[in-house]
Amino acid sequence: MKKGSFLWIALAGSLQGQFSFDYIDAPGTGFFDTETRSPIGGNPGETLGAQRRNALERSAEIWEQFLDVTGPIEIEASFDDFGCTAFSATLAGALASEMARNFPEAPESNTWYVGALANSLAGRDLFPNAPEIQVFVNSALDDEPACGDFYYGFDGNPPPGTSDFLRVAIHELGHGLGFVSLANVQTEPSPATLQTLTLETFSIYLRGKLGISSPMLNEPIPQPLNS
Repeated sequence: MKKGSFLWIALAGSLQGQFSFDYIDAPGTGFFDTETRSPIGGNPGETLGAQRRNALERSAEIWEQFLDVTGPIEIEASFDDFGCTAFSATLAGALASEMARNFPEAPESNTWYVGALANSLAGRDLFPNAPEIQVFVNSALDDEPACGDFYYGFDGNPPPGTSDFLRVAIHELGHGLGFVSLANVQTEPSPATLQTLTLETFSIYLRGKLGISSPMLNEPIPQPLNS
């Protein structure tokens, strides 16, 4: 991969099933919910828990079509009650549970790489005792009538008033794979801080490729984003 073009993924190749899943919900809850369900929208699961697992794993299969990395990507997943309001709800969240910098195979020094990318660049598992991605899904959906329901089909046709779980999962896995900036664009650091600032790869991509300027993304970029 050409130096400077190391934004997590090359849009070619396949992980060939490198995702693995660790569902940590208690028996009978979350991803193991035993409520009977009929298969829906291409999802063959016959319990709520099975449909949830199938949909999350389907989202990983979709990502696999666009990833060119090696090494395992372990996903730890659970349902947790985030509640909701009359106007909104947090559907889910995901994060890279580990990050690395300055490992021998890193293309750039003093730059943070999320665990999945770091493992791929290193050609080995740098975090053998931890998952690369953690996924948290709001159990208030499906459980509390006021919060609505998830739709677990694969066909992209959620009924009105439901949230498409597959789309949500694809979005959240993107964060775990590194599509997230850790820069605080609201706070201007001191010149001394700027000199020692260590960014992660997505912030560098925003600064160098998209022309987004912010004090926390180092020097201003002369070419603005096209509107």
